[in-house]
Amino acid sequence: MSRSGSRTKAIPLTERARNDALRERKDLLDKLTDAQKKVREAKDKRDAKPGDSSAQVDYDRAVDDMRNVEKALEELTKKYGPDIEKNAEKLIRQYRDGKADHEKPLAEARGRRDRCRQLDNLSY
Repeated sequence: MSRSGSRTKAIPLTERARNDALRERKDLLDKLTDAQKKVREAKDKRDAKPGDSSAQVDYDRAVDDMRNVEKALEELTKKYGPDIEKNAEKLIRQYRDGKADHEKPLAEARGRRDRCRQLDNLSY
């Protein structure tokens, strides 16, 4: 496979990875919003009934769930960086620039190959 062929395939793969990461981040942010709401509700319930152990258990569970979502979001940020869109666009631009930079030398190499073949086909 030529290098330019691998570059043209890399762009859709990069776009797909970017879209997947953005979708996953959005899902995690939505889950975090829900988890924060549940923590507030559980806290209000616990504060309303200070001696109720089930209210404390609900609050602790809500906090644990929220921490798990925060941890998943942190892992996603470690994996893809804080600015997924910008990083993906930079990588795609590098692929395109690299392809353009390689087109002229590839055309020159093909021309030399073709001339060599023509010379090779001459009979003496």
